[in-house]
Amino acid sequence: MSKHTLASITELYKKTFFTTDDAAIALIAAILIGSQLKVPPVWCHIIGPTSGGKSTLLEAFNKHRFVHQISDLTPNTFLSGMATSKGETSLLRQLGPCFTIFMKDFTTILSKPDDTQEAIIAQMREIYDGYISKQTGLGKKIEWPGPGLKGHATFVMAATEGIYSLQDKFSDMGTRAINYVLLPQDRKASTKRGLRNNGKLEGEMENIQLACAEFVEEMFQSLPEQLPYIDEQLENDIVDVADLASLCRSVIKRDYKGAKSLALSAEMPMRMSKQFLVIAQLFIHISGGVLPDNLRAAIFKTAFDSIPKQRRLILEAMSKFNRVTTAGVADLINYPPERCKEWMEDLQMFKVIDRIKAGHKQYYALREEYREIITKHLHIINTGSDLETDSDGGAMQMGGGNYQDVPFEVVEAEAAHAQAVDAEFNSLGLQ
Repeated sequence: MSKHTLASITELYKKTFFTTDDAAIALIAAILIGSQLKVPPVWCHIIGPTSGGKSTLLEAFNKHRFVHQISDLTPNTFLSGMATSKGETSLLRQLGPCFTIFMKDFTTILSKPDDTQEAIIAQMREIYDGYISKQTGLGKKIEWPGPGLKGHATFVMAATEGIYSLQDKFSDMGTRAINYVLLPQDRKASTKRGLRNNGKLEGEMENIQLACAEFVEEMFQSLPEQLPYIDEQLENDIVDVADLASLCRSVIKRDYKGAKSLALSAEMPMRMSKQFLVIAQLFIHISGGVLPDNLRAAIFKTAFDSIPKQRRLILEAMSKFNRVTTAGVADLINYPPERCKEWMEDLQMFKVIDRIKAGHKQYYALREEYREIITKHLHIINTGSDLETDSDGGAMQMGGGNYQDVPFEVVEAEAAHAQAVDAEFNSLGLQ
């Protein structure tokens, strides 16, 4: 009988750190176990606000033998080509053909010059695919994992919402990672718990790390010959959300004036769906052969979290109404109409939404197949009305010949969410 369970390590963690996001602990454990299997690698950004607990979650698992921690990256970190008397200097060659890296703040890459960022992201893309080589200035070729071999690398990276800027900047290179955004926590409850823990964390964290390491090891050693079966409904749902998420993070290039200059072919959903499948199967394994509702929901949450933030805001707003105007959505989510128009045009280019002309007005409508997916998994209720603006430019529903103001709490919630993202971007100098 296992010494630890998913419930026991979650409870142990929550005795010391305030969190209501149990699924994040399960996700990291599942990714760690999968990192050693012959399954598609799962790369994940754990996203949350500054001091939001994302680094602490990774720290809880970083004592396991699978995990290697790094704090910074340069274009020469992975394959350096430098020869020294102390031995190998290339990180990849030190780690071998199969490894897992934890980074407690991947967002630090944003402080580097653009060409450095691009070089690092390009190398990580090759690492995910299992092979990378580099030609040194002395004409020597260095490679990982070796001639004719394919490596298996896993990255779990804590990041603030500034990561969305990086993902947008290099989206045409083809992102490999999925996102998991930590659930919003009660600010005062989190702060009180932090004050009570002041100066008392070292011993408690060691106990948590030991329990998490033992749990992952037990789950790894008890793996069946074949990963658990998933039912057809779950498989269909995974295909649906992966298809939508991959479409919605596909790339539209714009010139410096914001005009569309190139629409790249839409990303296919296979890679993302395989990652979700691995997560689902390992969730079942670490939960004792069943898939709890909260972990089932976490799979779909990860898909929606992997959609660029602004496009997701648009999709959530549009799913509440039959048709919307650009101005109506802009007022609802508190972004400038010209930016909302760009994001809606992007979604239209990939046929996620349709543009509809009605007299002198122009509406957008979410395609029904995608509306069904969004409302099902995000539990959004359609109002059955259209969203426009009143004479003062405020968001207003229209349905059945009657106008009705959008409830203030809806506008306030959407605006607060958008402003939180803006504040994060501003703090990083990204606006």
